[in-house]
Amino acid sequence: MDDTELADRCASAGSEVVALAGSGAPWRRTDVVRGVRVAVLGTFSDPWAAQGLLTAGWPGDDAVAEVVAWLRRYGPGPFMVTIRERDAADPRWERVGLVPWSAEPVFADDSTAAVTWPRHPLESQVRVPRDAEEFFGAYNSWVEHEVAVRQLVVDDDLSDPSKRFLVIDIEGVAVGSAIVRYAGGTGYVSGIGVHPDHRRRGYGAALTLAAARLAASGTDVAWLHASEAGSQLYRRLGFRRVDTHVALIPAVRTA
Repeated sequence: MDDTELADRCASAGSEVVALAGSGAPWRRTDVVRGVRVAVLGTFSDPWAAQGLLTAGWPGDDAVAEVVAWLRRYGPGPFMVTIRERDAADPRWERVGLVPWSAEPVFADDSTAAVTWPRHPLESQVRVPRDAEEFFGAYNSWVEHEVAVRQLVVDDDLSDPSKRFLVIDIEGVAVGSAIVRYAGGTGYVSGIGVHPDHRRRGYGAALTLAAARLAASGTDVAWLHASEAGSQLYRRLGFRRVDTHVALIPAVRTA
């Protein structure tokens, strides 16, 4: 699978990933507005609490207006609209009041390559969490955003076959987390992090490998959004940077 096809698959699957994140709890909501997937993940005041995913280029003034109206109506306040880097230079985004907030590189690999990935010596310490509370502790240990984490992972999520959760264990204590969501024939990895006291010891790499291996099982494509710091590890595994997803937020109005 070439990079263009991988990028298109990730963009398409991203819509289903957002749908999964926006379902499974009473404070979540998801819908399709003029062909655009929208979702509310929680009531916390961060742009990623309410999202729209527009990965097929400019959908038209009316469609953008309706997407923004939905996010304003159902979201907690801040919201973001995610587009592909190839579309970010279109001046119409700024004309409707949306400006770049962040850019996340997309790394992907054909799942058949998973057999070549090395096994990290600490992968034996990666396991499924006992319950949502344990996963919450591991996730929040590095995110440090209790309200958001409580709303992002609940007991029902752990029993959803389209969502898988991992922690890494040090003497019985979960100190790091990872999430895998299966969507659109792909496995999407997110939520990877380790408590600050245990960083730079290989635990993050072990979690990443275990999660990527899980994402690759039974799917065509394993993919993730990467930080610049994590990109070296993904490249070593054989993942390729195939795209960048750009988050737009409402421009701050000045008097």
